[in-house]
Amino acid sequence: MLMNNPSLFLIFCSSILIGSVCAMALIWLFGIEISELERFSQFPEKWTVLEFIWNATAGIILIGSIRAVYVALHGHYYGEPSNEPPNSGAGWGT
Repeated sequence: MLMNNPSLFLIFCSSILIGSVCAMALIWLFGIEISELERFSQFPEKWTVLEFIWNATAGIILIGSIRAVYVALHGHYYGEPSNEPPNSGAGWGT
């Protein structure tokens, strides 16, 4: 069966959308407080350490979610056609 794979641009756009939704859900679930836009113009002078940590954590979650979705979609559509793991002998002492 021949399957038409989506373009890499479509995978990238899909990963931004799906990853952002996942990140928003995680940020809401853990109660991470993101600063308002006016606070970003006052960035290092008037920020507290806790405010910096919250915003940095939210940024890391957002970037990580987008990358995870992209890697999963890319691996699903463009991965190896075999069912073998990439390094089948790893960890078995052979």
